[in-house]
Amino acid sequence: MDGRGSYAPPLAMGGKGFVLSRFDELIELFQSVDDATRGELLLDYSRRVPGLNDQTIDADELASHRLHECQTPVFLWMSVEGGKMRIRGVVADEAPTVKGFLGVILHGLEDATPEDVQSMPDDLMDRLGLGTMLRMNRAIGLSAMIARIKREAASAASGKDGQI
Repeated sequence: MDGRGSYAPPLAMGGKGFVLSRFDELIELFQSVDDATRGELLLDYSRRVPGLNDQTIDADELASHRLHECQTPVFLWMSVEGGKMRIRGVVADEAPTVKGFLGVILHGLEDATPEDVQSMPDDLMDRLGLGTMLRMNRAIGLSAMIARIKREAASAASGKDGQI
């Protein structure tokens, strides 16, 4: 953030990565609007979160994919296919902010390699201007979502294709 409260992009980095460029575009979009419009953008991204294609998932599998740091039930599945991270998530429709944030992450990481995923900004929520819109416990859960995705990507980067 610069002194005026708007996003100041990082100093130019030679060969800026794929994911950083995509997130810079998202950050610029979110920073260019007021809080009410940011909320509408989150709702739009919440509608983009893919479902599980009507797959039946048993309770044990759900439990093993739950992001426990989130108050809202959030479930993440990650795998590597053809060298690209594939991330799927399920969030209750009653939590559009969380679902929207996941939608932003999924958009930013589309077609990303595990190495690309690790460059996702840890402070994405603040860079998007969402920090002031969220309660502390919600912010902790969303930060945990980023940490979990990056941790799984780091694991995948040292492995091979398949379920993580």
